[in-house]
Amino acid sequence: MIPSSASARRLGARAGWTLPLRLLFALAVVTAMVLLSSALLWQAWTHGRDALLSATLERAALLGQLITERVENRALPGTVALEILASDGSAVTGGPDMLLDHLGALRPVFASMPFLSSITFAYGDGNFVRLMALDPAEAGRQSAPQGTRFLAHVIEAGIRAEQPATGSSAGVWRFFDKDMRLIGERAAPAALPRDPRRRDWYVNAMAAPGQHVTAPYVFPSTGEVGVTASRKVAGVDAVIGLDLSLTDIARELQGLRPTPGTEVAIVDAAGWVIAYAGTATAMPDMIVPLRDLRSGPLVVLDGIDMPSRRPASFSADGQEWLGVKTQLYSRVDQRNTLVMAVPRREVLAPLRASLERQMWVSGGIALGFIVIGWFAGRRLGQGLNELALQAQRLTRFDFGRPAKVGSFIREIADFHQVLDAVGETIRDFLTTSETIACEPQLDRMLEQVLAATVKGTSCTRGLVYLVDGARRDLVLAADVREAGDASAAMPEVLSLSVFDAPEQVAPPEPDGTQRLSLPLRDRKGRPVGLLVLVHGADAAHRSGAFVAFARQLSGTLAISIETRRLMEEQSRLLEGLIHLVADAIDAKSPYTGAHCRRVPELADMIVSRMAADEDGPYRDFALSEEERRAFRVGSWLHDCGKVTSPEHIIDKATKLEAVHNRIHEVRTRFEVLLRDARIAHLTRLAAGEDAVRSAQILVEAEARLADDFAFVARSNVGGEFMTDEALARLAEIATRTWTRHFDDRLGLSREEEAHLAGHPAPALPAEEHLLADKPEHVRPWEGVRPPVEKGDPANHYGFDMRLPPAAQNLGELYNLSIRRGTLNDEERFKVNDHVVQTYIMLKALPWPEGLERVPELAATHHERMDGKGYPRRIAADGLSLPERVMAVADVFEALTASDRPYKPAKTLSEAMRILVSMGREGHLDPQVVDYFLRSRLWETYAGRFLRADQHDAVDVAGLCGQLQAAA
Repeated sequence: MIPSSASARRLGARAGWTLPLRLLFALAVVTAMVLLSSALLWQAWTHGRDALLSATLERAALLGQLITERVENRALPGTVALEILASDGSAVTGGPDMLLDHLGALRPVFASMPFLSSITFAYGDGNFVRLMALDPAEAGRQSAPQGTRFLAHVIEAGIRAEQPATGSSAGVWRFFDKDMRLIGERAAPAALPRDPRRRDWYVNAMAAPGQHVTAPYVFPSTGEVGVTASRKVAGVDAVIGLDLSLTDIARELQGLRPTPGTEVAIVDAAGWVIAYAGTATAMPDMIVPLRDLRSGPLVVLDGIDMPSRRPASFSADGQEWLGVKTQLYSRVDQRNTLVMAVPRREVLAPLRASLERQMWVSGGIALGFIVIGWFAGRRLGQGLNELALQAQRLTRFDFGRPAKVGSFIREIADFHQVLDAVGETIRDFLTTSETIACEPQLDRMLEQVLAATVKGTSCTRGLVYLVDGARRDLVLAADVREAGDASAAMPEVLSLSVFDAPEQVAPPEPDGTQRLSLPLRDRKGRPVGLLVLVHGADAAHRSGAFVAFARQLSGTLAISIETRRLMEEQSRLLEGLIHLVADAIDAKSPYTGAHCRRVPELADMIVSRMAADEDGPYRDFALSEEERRAFRVGSWLHDCGKVTSPEHIIDKATKLEAVHNRIHEVRTRFEVLLRDARIAHLTRLAAGEDAVRSAQILVEAEARLADDFAFVARSNVGGEFMTDEALARLAEIATRTWTRHFDDRLGLSREEEAHLAGHPAPALPAEEHLLADKPEHVRPWEGVRPPVEKGDPANHYGFDMRLPPAAQNLGELYNLSIRRGTLNDEERFKVNDHVVQTYIMLKALPWPEGLERVPELAATHHERMDGKGYPRRIAADGLSLPERVMAVADVFEALTASDRPYKPAKTLSEAMRILVSMGREGHLDPQVVDYFLRSRLWETYAGRFLRADQHDAVDVAGLCGQLQAAA
């Protein structure tokens, strides 16, 4: 029921200012909660943000202090060791040799200082000793002797003096084991560091007393980043230097970052990076300026002038950062600065997560109050609200099943049940209408409609009988029972006389049920069936309203049955017309036999087997019912274009055959020449010439004519390949002449006269060749040339065929010179043109949905996998699997057919060998050929369509092996 405009206005006006009680109650509670939660969350955000920012700054200061302490701890053992070594110069006094004898005293120094890279003793006279600890991996890279743990690099002053220009010498490498025992030595590589006396650590130690520490730099010998602590040895012209590695400071920084996205670096006074930890790039192998580190936040922060340990906010790389600089004060170096940039979003991430949790908790509490308010209000007005909503749904055509809602008010509960029943009835009726309209299968439609009708009308059983036109009675087509139905059995067949009885409700049965029988008639009033509804003997089903509803439903059902039968009849008519065309093509020529029937049979066998396979290469191949029907129609119509092919070409059994076999004309000419030879013999005798000699000439002429005609006749059959020698003999025979005395322009049709109008007739008597290729034998393309050539503007279908120069060539020598078969190029084009005509004819038809691909399926069976087929030169990637199957089926049927005038039928083994050869040469799909072989469907086909003498053994394994080898 559609609401009136006045009712709609009243509903709309009331909806503008009223609220449901349960919603109003819940909103009041939730609004208060939202306001309170918002105030608390805002306060928590502001205080938490300030606290996190302060904690980050404290973390930066603590990080600077921690790094300072670690550097101090790193340097302290080195300074102590340096003081001890420099205070006692006894081991250094005697030069490198004495020093090497006391190397054992240095082993504890390396053991206690893992970050010690090397100890260097540099003498004022140029002598130089550097001692380095080697781990096994480093010893292997230096090709040191087995067991090497220490390497001493020694340079004598005398050797250095030999190279005053460079000021450096390679010196000697000496290798020691873990107990400082010498185990080998060799010349050091030529590429070594410069003279240590020119290094800052040596110059500073010689210039002033006490310890000195260099700025960080890259050690030339190891490539590590570190500092060198140096001191002059007491009482000796020598300096001791300790190379202290700072490389692992970057790893220390990496682990001490406050957040994963933090960028932190230690920078010296000149702006060079000593250590770096972050996400932009790894620490380089050498000290680089901060601007070359590719860390956008640190570069921006370095350009900001700010006091130490005071925060700064800035933007870099598309986000906000919090930056801080901290001076590092230590005994090692008091000029370094720790630069740290922390993403603001990471700093505030814990706070955001905490606030989100609080919001979820608040939301959950609010939801709980909504539910409480909802149910509290619902108890006050639930019944009326549900009734109003249900009624509104019906007015909006929403007949879905509402939720079951109870009410302690009886009237409201009863009204709700009534509306629910109304909605369910309408819903069942709509479902029934949808089934009638959409279900294509008549039997399924009847089952579904009956089930919905029985349920919607509260019946216990429903039956549908359909008129059987052949039997002239009613046959049971559908029978649906509800659970618990105990009605009596119904007959399977009823007489058509039931349509003569008036429509009425039958009296109650002994089992307490009643039956309502409704005749089903089509638009013309003709009976199509009978609807029987079995129901209880109650007042509701005896009412006129129920009978009227059932009658309307029966009318819709009758029209649906009529429509589906019309569709089925149209489908059968289409199938019949298709078979009619195929049978007409087969009947057109006695030599094509049942080709148009056999190819669909074989193609459908192959496709059906492929679709049924659950493993193998085609396990994923499937065809819908529409695709299967389109394939079947296409296979039946694959040669429909042959209705345009001239019969004398399709049936051409000999080379000279046109409408008739012209070998008889040639034979007549030979007869003329034979008689001419005999007349010449008689003429010679009458002239008094030697009779024996003349007879000999006649015998030779007769023998030659007989032999030449026999050769021409054999050539006309086309069963053998014509060699060059055979063609030469034909040309030699064609040079012979005979004399024609009668006019060949008499007794002609108007078409023949029109064709010969452009060819003047020779004067009689005319001398003609025994085998003639006359100009009038060539029929040019008259009117419009067939639009099959690529590039032809009239070619709308993508054909790509070679058009012969003439439409027809009846030349006798030209046709007899065909090397293989009986067709010349012009006739071959006419035969191949049947595929063109098939495609054009089928494309012109208005195919219904689901059959749109019939033209492609029918007109691609002469395409090749290598793209050299016709009519469109489609290659493998453009051919679907059903189209490839069609090509195999067409070739196999043609090879094994025993009703072709131009070739004998092949046996199974011969046909299979040819199929495999065509698969290997790119003509057919080798995978489909392989499947056809292995499936052995050819045996089933042969049992139905081939002669017994064609059945022979087929080497399936060997032929499949040839295909696989070619692949």
